Amino acid sequence: MKYIGIVDYHKPYILLLENVKNILTIDSGNVGKTIESKLDELGYILHKNILNASYFGIPQARERVYFVALRKDMKTSNKRALDYNTPKANRKNIFLEDILETNVWMQISL
Repeated sequence: MKYIGIVDYHKPYILLLENVKNILTIDSGNVGKTIESKLDELGYILHKNILNASYFGIPQARERVYFVALRKDMKTSNKRALDYNTPKANRKNIFLEDILETNVWMQISL
């Protein structure tokens, strides 16, 4: 987990990490627990969400886990500081043909 060293060195106020959903269950959940404990040791309050990109207008159906962390020494550093509204899923299916341009010059297309 090289990013832990990067976080420790730079100490950003807010941190956003994204990964495959299964990172939370690898090795009986120990990988997810390690991420949480390391960020806690570095002084971060953590919140996580599992979201599916297809529910937000992205033509790709896959779930990802998003970790949002706030440094504990921030003035607003409390659990409520990370109580944000999870984006509402619109569940509208988007297909590749929906986002491709229709009148493209053949000279500049692939």
